[in-house]
Formats: sequence, C-alpha cells, structure tokens
Amino acid sequence: IKNKRGRQMSHGADTENIKRQFNIGSDLIDYSSNINPVTPMALKKAIIDSIDSIGAYPDIDYVDLRDKIARSINRQYMRSCDILGSGFDDSILDNQRLLSRDNICVGNGASELISLIFRLDIFDKVRVLSPLYSEHIRSSRIGGKGPIISPMKDIYGSDDKVYLSFEDMDLARDPREAIVVCNPGAPDARLRNLDFLVDHCRTYGKYLIIDESFMDFCEGYSYNSGFKYDYGKIIIVKSLTKIYGMPGLRLGYMMARDKSIVEKVRSIQEPWSVNSLAQAGAMAVLEDLDFLEKTRKSYKKEREYLMDELSRMSAIDIHKSDTAYILCSLNDRSKYDTAHDLKMDMVREKSILIRDASSFEGLTPRHFRLAIKSHDLNEVLVDSLRQIL
Repeated sequence: IKNKRGRQMSHGADTENIKRQFNIGSDLIDYSSNINPVTPMALKKAIIDSIDSIGAYPDIDYVDLRDKIARSINRQYMRSCDILGSGFDDSILDNQRLLSRDNICVGNGASELISLIFRLDIFDKVRVLSPLYSEHIRSSRIGGKGPIISPMKDIYGSDDKVYLSFEDMDLARDPREAIVVCNPGAPDARLRNLDFLVDHCRTYGKYLIIDESFMDFCEGYSYNSGFKYDYGKIIIVKSLTKIYGMPGLRLGYMMARDKSIVEKVRSIQEPWSVNSLAQAGAMAVLEDLDFLEKTRKSYKKEREYLMDELSRMSAIDIHKSDTAYILCSLNDRSKYDTAHDLKMDMVREKSILIRDASSFEGLTPRHFRLAIKSHDLNEVLVDSLRQIL
C-alpha cells in the first residue's frame, strides 16, 4: 500500500533485507528501529524458566496477563493526586478510575490491535492527524474507513522554531468519525497535551484512538497520557516490545474504558495471538516500575547528548525529541538531495542503517529518523554522520 504521494509505506528494522542487498554480515548497526537496548534480566530469566510452556497452548483468555497489565496501569496512572515525588504508593490510587482485565485486550504487538480496531463497526471513517505511524493509514484503508488525513498545524514556539500542533485544528463534527493520533508523535517524537482533542471528541461523541507505543520513554508520561482522561470513547494502544527490548516476541495491548469495545475486538481476534514465552516475559516485568524510571533517566541523558551533537552538524536540521528517537531533515547545505541517498551511503560505507522517513504522510524526501541507543553506539552514529555529511 502506498501513501498519497505514491511512496510505498514501509517500516524500520528491515535489517535482513539490507544485509542481503549489500552482502553485509552480522555487523549492521540498526538505528532505524526504536528499541530499548536494555532487556530486563528478569524477562530473560522468565523466558528460560518457562521454556517447557511451549509444549502447551497459552491461556486463550490471557486472564493473568490482562490482570497484570491492568494493575500496572493503575499504579502508574490512576493515582488520586499528581504530586511530584509521590512515587508509586498504592494507597493513593483513585478507586473511581481503576481498570480491570475487562478493559484490556492483548495482541501480537500493537500492529495487530490497530488492525483489529479499524475493523470494528463502532465508527464509519477515520481521521488521522499526520504525520503518524503508517500502520494506522494502512489499516484504516484495509478496514474501509478512509482515512481522512489532516496535517497538524504549524505553530511557533517560544524559541521561534516551528512545531506541529493539533491545538485549535478545524476538525469535522461528525460523530461517526474516529480521530487517530500518536502521542508521543511518530515520527516527530513530540509529547503533546491531549485536552483539546479529548474535549472535541467528548463534545461531538467521537472515538479518540491514541497510539502510546513510545510513551514509556517520556518523562512527562503521567501528565500527557490518555489514561488520565475519564472519557468512555478513548481507546489506547501500547507496544510492550519496544520499552522492554523484546521485538522478536511481539506483545502489545489496548485499553478501552468501554468494556464492550474490548469484547468486540476479542471476538474478531485470532486465538492464541500472544505466545507463551512473550506472556511469561511480560508477567515478570510489568510491575517493575523502577526499570521504567531508570530507562527514562537513561534516555533523557542520551537524548540530550545526541541532540546536542546533531545540532552541531550544519547539513541537517533536528526536531526536538521527547522519546526514543530523533527526527531530522537534510537542509540546503547538505550534499545529499534525499534521505534515501544518505541512508544508502551510511549502509555502504559505515554498515549503519537509519530510517528514511519520506514514507510518513506529511514528511518530505529529506526527512530521516534516528533511534537513540546506548552511549557507545550513539557515539558511533555521531562520528559516522560527521564523516558522511
């Protein structure tokens, strides 16, 4: 499926195809996929300890896993106050907003759940706020729901730079239209307040579908997540494979305040879509909130380092990031006309794979995206870009 400019929609992490194309061995460094370089040891141990579980089918209803996810959400987001430093004290949970397993559906990564949501009959068409993850556009087309593509507005920040915003967008009032947004933005990496969109959807009775696959990398997660809103037509999709560094296992979940939406999704879902090893690994780490805090602190440090180094390169412009990746674009001082050309030279000369972001609706052939990794690998990326650019 192609976007409206005729470009093939694609994903990052196409490492095996690149290796075959360029006859590269195992030393290709992948900066195209945004995966935590640290996988919790508890997750690895749980998988090893559960290896015999592959001899039986997993629980078709995933009761324990859904319970664990609901408890994790409640501890992170359902506190009765938002006092900084209050930690994860269960005694201050807001019992009026607590979720249960009936609000949760698990799936084979966020992409499966996105596909299933767009097959539901609860809305007729989809309006996506671009740029955003291409799977939303692809799945809405397959589901016969459009989409209507609405570019976010350009606004000037206090630093006189242009930022994308959906504040005060001119949106249709049709209640049969669902609005889809990524928060933080994918691929622009900005964390945004959702008040305007939630108020709009509440006013006109619309569904609001929020992809929060990279929210756990963000420092401001608790204040900007859709979980804080008590609106029955919010649907949240999250990937667990990225934050826990386990993309090969595939695991994600969706949350809906309206339990009937979860029932509808589960009714059209293929059975056993989450394997037993993914389930065991997730069960071991979902309530390890210290791991999430350490991850956020590590990413903050590396994000600041990488943005500082990239800002010194005269041939590229960078967009401020709040999460696990940085969106960049080639400017007029670059010797490269397109991000594709830069990507190919990085592969050929440095065995480094970056993400050509031109396939994202709303971006240009000069945009590319870089994953934030460990400090050593971030230094490799900086040195390689300096030499290539």
